[in-house]
Amino acid sequence: MLHLVNPFNTRTAGSENRCIGIARLLRGAVPLRIWAAGFRNCANTGLPALTRPLRPDLGLRPRRGVLAFCGTYFPIESWVGHGRFERVVLVHNMNHADYLHARLKELEALGLRDRTVVAHAAAWCRDASGVDGPVLPSPVDTERFCPAPAPRVDRPFTVGRLSRDTASKHHPEDAALYRKLAAAGVRVRIMGGTSLGLEPDPDGSIEILPAGAEPPEAFLRSLDCFFYRTDVSRWVEPHGRVVTEAMATGLPVVCGAVGGHTEYVVDGEAGVLVEDSAGALAALLALRDDPERRRRLGAAGRAVIEARFGHESCRALHLELFRPGAA
Repeated sequence: MLHLVNPFNTRTAGSENRCIGIARLLRGAVPLRIWAAGFRNCANTGLPALTRPLRPDLGLRPRRGVLAFCGTYFPIESWVGHGRFERVVLVHNMNHADYLHARLKELEALGLRDRTVVAHAAAWCRDASGVDGPVLPSPVDTERFCPAPAPRVDRPFTVGRLSRDTASKHHPEDAALYRKLAAAGVRVRIMGGTSLGLEPDPDGSIEILPAGAEPPEAFLRSLDCFFYRTDVSRWVEPHGRVVTEAMATGLPVVCGAVGGHTEYVVDGEAGVLVEDSAGALAALLALRDDPERRRRLGAAGRAVIEARFGHESCRALHLELFRPGAA
């Protein structure tokens, strides 16, 4: 049995969605369960038949098989030491290696370090941590996240992004950038942007939505271009799942030049990487004025996702790592 563990405090974050993606990817190939913190959080998985509440105080916990922690930001508790696990997998997806080393110390104290494999969200996370292990792509449902049948022509050129609604997920100059885009006639849609403190324009040119206000695939299809960067002084994006979902949807992406997404956004070929706000504004306005380039970048991005993150390309790697009884 494969046991996937995540608190599931929210449904909109990358670790939670990675856990759901792994379950969907491997469902039917291996027996598996998802464990969510408490009873209330179980609903956040969206997979009720596979989900159990993690309540060790009530005896509700994994006991044997492969134990996989989807994230290193939550502690590994003492109940883990009472199980008979053939392997423990830590999926390291944080921008600070301290989280990973803390989890490894906890596993060592429980006598499980020699049975632990660390899988990294990106190569830079592995290199920064100094802990060897495979780079594990976060699965993308390429049927759910797919291009719209035809581009919309009855709306202004629309730029947007989605993320968790925390200030560190946004660059400090993003609000000013969005105002400049709106002044240039660009429509801006931000889902997970209430933390920006940006007032929506009365004419609707800037729309601010709370995280999860719309299904992500529907939100992405309302855009013509996806823009993403973070406040790298506080949060370097470990992987950038939202970027892969946008690329799968066929959107051209314009992203900051720091973060895990730079390992698959090929600058000028399958997206655009920018160093600063002036470069971001220039790149977004250039794409507004060049529909054919938008089409080329979007198609190239979709091809990257199908090759590296789609079902067939991800399943074998995940089975090798997570399948009970695997070497």
